[in-house]
Amino acid sequence: MISEVSVKCEVLRQGHKLTYLVKIKTLEGYQWEGAFEKEKVFDLMGVVSETVPIKGRVHATLMTFNSISALIELPVENAKIGKRINIPLNYIWPPPSSG
Repeated sequence: MISEVSVKCEVLRQGHKLTYLVKIKTLEGYQWEGAFEKEKVFDLMGVVSETVPIKGRVHATLMTFNSISALIELPVENAKIGKRINIPLNYIWPPPSSG
């Protein structure tokens, strides 16, 4: 049941000109953070700055889901949490179908 989806995130500019700092809140309330190449971040809702996060989206692989959560795998690894995280189901698009 693996499929490609896009995931809601917050985006900040970081020191490196070619990457953005992407933050995704996990279902457990942790903050996943990773550096994404700028061209991999889309649907930005404003101008990216270093201090005020804006909403955006990144691609991920949907591994499994249930009625409230989804397990996704991101293309970028976080040293503390890894690449796979549980997020609220409403963070992903398109919404998965159980059929």
